[in-house]
Amino acid sequence: NNGIVEIELGSFNNLIGLLDLFLSNNSIQNLDPNLFKDLKFLTSLDLYCNKFRNVNLNILKNVNSLKFLFIDKNKINSIDNKLLAIELKNLTILSLMLNNLKFDDLTKERPFMNLINLEKLYLSYN
Repeated sequence: NNGIVEIELGSFNNLIGLLDLFLSNNSIQNLDPNLFKDLKFLTSLDLYCNKFRNVNLNILKNVNSLKFLFIDKNKINSIDNKLLAIELKNLTILSLMLNNLKFDDLTKERPFMNLINLEKLYLSYN
């Protein structure tokens, strides 16, 4: 816990070879959509236990190599289905446990159907 509330745009610009980024146990509420634009080799992103209410997956638009995404223990109540399909094609593990997600009908909404490489999906305690 570093007490991080905000991450300035450009904080990761020179870390082009970064593979794993752990930002858990902070107080982050929002991330700039261009924050991770240079992290083309990032494979794991951990945003566990922050203060997100929603997730704008546009932050991952250039991170095509992402395989593991952990956004557990936040206050997320919705996810953009279209962005899940477009941005996270290589994702193998997605963890959204301990949030406020509500799915009236998973069969109808099908928010994860385009994550073709997904192997593990954690939705417990929502």
